[in-house]
Amino acid sequence: MPFLGIGNSADTAFKGVFSGNTDAPSTISLIIQDTQEEGTNYYGLFGYLDSSAVVRNLNISTSIGIQAGGTVDSVGDKTGEIYAGGVAGYINNAFLYNVKASASISITSVFSTIYAGGIAGYMKGGLSNVNKSTYDGTATNWIIDNLSNKSNYIGYVSGYSYSAYLKDFEIINTNSNIMLSSNIESNANNYLGAIFGYYDGAQRSSEISNVKLKCEGVSALRSIIHYGDSYVGGAIGYVNATKTLEIGDINFINTSNEKVEFISQSLKDSSHANLYAGGLFAYITGTVNASSEFKTNIKEQTIDGKPVKHG
Repeated sequence: MPFLGIGNSADTAFKGVFSGNTDAPSTISLIIQDTQEEGTNYYGLFGYLDSSAVVRNLNISTSIGIQAGGTVDSVGDKTGEIYAGGVAGYINNAFLYNVKASASISITSVFSTIYAGGIAGYMKGGLSNVNKSTYDGTATNWIIDNLSNKSNYIGYVSGYSYSAYLKDFEIINTNSNIMLSSNIESNANNYLGAIFGYYDGAQRSSEISNVKLKCEGVSALRSIIHYGDSYVGGAIGYVNATKTLEIGDINFINTSNEKVEFISQSLKDSSHANLYAGGLFAYITGTVNASSEFKTNIKEQTIDGKPVKHG
């Protein structure tokens, strides 16, 4: 039986301490391959990390490949969820310390909702300077192809953030690309961002501050959809800030002359899709408060003769 993750269900979640060397972080290179199955499936070094879990002193490079479980015509009434992450498929308020993660993810689905992230597919809790953790996606390529009528949540930190905070965190995405496609004529939605694909702040307030996104070459976030909605943001695809989201300093650092692209598109002339893309956020609903540090970094330039403000 292939390795799919430690504690790969909510009932068998990892709740202990996983510790590498204290002098120098231990290095793990992990390859996970599986065929899509009905129901809820978790993939990562850990499938499901529960609130009492601690993971520390670890460098991890994870490659995840999930192939379709059949064809579109053979699916019938099957349904499921795929949670895939460089550290864990699902993080439920677990504590990470001195963890550096890298992930390459390839998923083809014919009946599942997909949650995929460099740290976690789905994240509750958050990361701050106390965690001393980073995501390094240098020279990684993700390909997510969903042929079902289910939605997709994809981000370098986490695909879906449940009021997760992020403070003093570094994301490196040099020469990295995410290609997300939803090719069925159904109202499935794509949520894609360099930090989170979807931020869900319906239950409590949270904060994102002092985040650095570093790129020294070509990088692209691309979503292709024919029906439904597509949200692609340089930071977050879709922000649902029913409870207030505080935004502090977010720095995009590009030391090369190469472009960093955020693309939301349809390739069909008869498209019924709604397309949203933004340098920071593609779509915001609710209340987002910007700090003075954030506002200081907003500059105005002229592009094609038109003034454009950006951070």
